[in-house]
Formats: sequence, structure tokens, C-alpha cells
Amino acid sequence: APRQHTERGADQPASKAARALKKATPNKKNPTKASVTAPHRLGRLEARRLEHDAERAVADAGGAETEMQLQRVVELRTDDRIEAIATGTGKTYNDVFRDNIAQAEKDMYQAAMQAFARGDDVIWDQTNLTKKGRAGKLAEFPESYRKVAVFFATPDDAELKRRLASRPGKTIPSNVVLAMKSQIEPPTANEGFNEFMFG
Repeated sequence: APRQHTERGADQPASKAARALKKATPNKKNPTKASVTAPHRLGRLEARRLEHDAERAVADAGGAETEMQLQRVVELRTDDRIEAIATGTGKTYNDVFRDNIAQAEKDMYQAAMQAFARGDDVIWDQTNLTKKGRAGKLAEFPESYRKVAVFFATPDDAELKRRLASRPGKTIPSNVVLAMKSQIEPPTANEGFNEFMFG
């Protein structure tokens, strides 16, 4: 499910959510499909949008041979679009955020619909702080998808301040970060998740 303003920690590998997806138990109806919604992440977003193939081994009916299939994984986040605009115009994230966040949200949802139509695996990488905020995004997933919540512990205040200070051109006021911390609602099974991974 969702996030308004999501970042990946500087010391957090960009592929962490993708690795979590590879470990997710596939849907019984469609073994090559899985989805991950990342409920919460505060830190530095360093990755651009990833669309890559994940290898999945599928044993054939006789069990004697193994066929390697490629399954596309699509990561969704608005920050990628904002950062691309900033880079393309020679401006900072802060400079272009207000004028472009609405379109970035529309583009992200469109990419999600296209991914679902293709049957791709999807990682919805946003802070996704609250149950209410996650509900709308979870509702977009087709019933055939297995939904895995990946929840990362929030760094302490000192680490948050260090990360905030390390990102020139992208400023989040400390009071906003503290407010976000106070809103965190860990994901639960009654939201529709099939599996949980905590990091």
C-alpha cells in the first residue's frame, strides 16, 4: 500500500524490496505472480524506477527438468518522476515538487494499471503510513495477486536528522518527519495482506 513522501535510506540497498518480493510465496492460482506493498520507509530515496526481470525456476510436469522463466517486476514511486524532472530542468527536488506531484501521482497509478494488465509483479514503494492510506492502493490489486507487506523499522531521531541533512535540494522539515512518525500504523492481516516481512 501507499506513501505520500517516501525515501530509501542511504545505507539501505535499492534492491531490498525487490529481494523481499523474490522471497514472497507465489499465489497458488498463478505461481509466477506476487506483489509487495511497502507500508513504511523513512530515509533517502536513491533508486530510479526499476523494471527488471526476476528469474523464477519452474519444474516441469515430469520433475526431471527445470525451466527458467522471466517475470517482470515493476516498482512504483512518485519520487522517481519528480527527481527525473528536477534533473532534466537543472533544478532541485524542492524546486519542482509542488508543480509536479499531482501529475507524478497520476503517472504512477497509470503505470500500476498497465503492470496489472500485463500480469507483472508489483512493488508499491511509498511510506504507506496508515491503514486508510494503504486501503486505496490495495484495492487496485487484482484478486489473483498475493499481497506482501514489507515493513521497515523507523530509525531513531538522530539517524533521521543525519539522513535529512545529507540530501541537498530535498528538504523535509523535521516537524513533518516527526508528524509522520506519529501516524505510523503497522500493517495487519485484516487489511488484506497475505504475508508480512519485517526489516
